[in-house]
Amino acid sequence: GGTFVEKTHVTMAHFSQLSQQKFRDTYGHLDGSSVSVSVTDLIIGETVSAFSVIVPKKTDGETPLDIPPLQNAYSHITIWFGKGESAARSNDLPTMVERGEAKRVMLEEGVQVSGKIGYWFI
Repeated sequence: GGTFVEKTHVTMAHFSQLSQQKFRDTYGHLDGSSVSVSVTDLIIGETVSAFSVIVPKKTDGETPLDIPPLQNAYSHITIWFGKGESAARSNDLPTMVERGEAKRVMLEEGVQVSGKIGYWFI
């Protein structure tokens, strides 16, 4: 059982890390910009799984924009979480690998995934 994440995303900063105003000031200019991230590996835990990604320093396009450093310590795309688990648990996957509680499957070559930068403001 569990839930496969249909609307995947990379968290740039969580509302618990920045005020809404600081978030808009830091990342707002990127809204709607195209970006290609590099998927480097898959981490599989018993209750959560995610792709690890590298976010570039600039957006795609004719006039690339600088992407400020992400506030999230682990850049990733959560793809599945188990019943009774939260997708936010994927932030713990690197530590879970260190403790032997999850497995990391490295990709021989990074896979480029393109998307648009967008925000959910609360």
